[in-house]
Amino acid sequence: NNIIHVHKTVIRDKVNGATKLVIQNHTKGKKPRDNPPLSKDIYPVLESQKEKLKEYETKYLNFSNADNLIFPNSKGGILSSTRIRKDFHDICAAINLKGFKLHSFRHTCASLILNETNDIMIAKTILGHEHVGTTLIYTHVLEESKKQCIDKVSDKFKGMGIRYLSI
Repeated sequence: NNIIHVHKTVIRDKVNGATKLVIQNHTKGKKPRDNPPLSKDIYPVLESQKEKLKEYETKYLNFSNADNLIFPNSKGGILSSTRIRKDFHDICAAINLKGFKLHSFRHTCASLILNETNDIMIAKTILGHEHVGTTLIYTHVLEESKKQCIDKVSDKFKGMGIRYLSI
């Protein structure tokens, strides 16, 4: 069915005086998200990850994935966003990519969805936004899209007998 169901979120919280990562039984917006649809390419990755986790649980005594996480840390616990950002930063440094943040993928994806579909409501739904205004913040018009759009408009004007379009 190509849909992932997100019903929980991880937050930093004080537990017995110490800051820890804890799982909340609701999402950031306090309601379940039944999107985005997943591409067919992600299923083999998820299946492979499930198999690896089963292997780890039998192979390593200190590994327990009791919370049924998809991508846990090396002990089966919550993988921190700090760890993910650090690993991403290291990968970017290794390939000499500067000024790129993990969140940039979300903006790129939103822009590509809008470019492909020309439908802001589809982008809004896939990104899980409640308001279209939030989605507009994420989308950026691609240069090629602007050129294609102005060419289409120009063609329409030519069809009406107007030779040149100047904006």
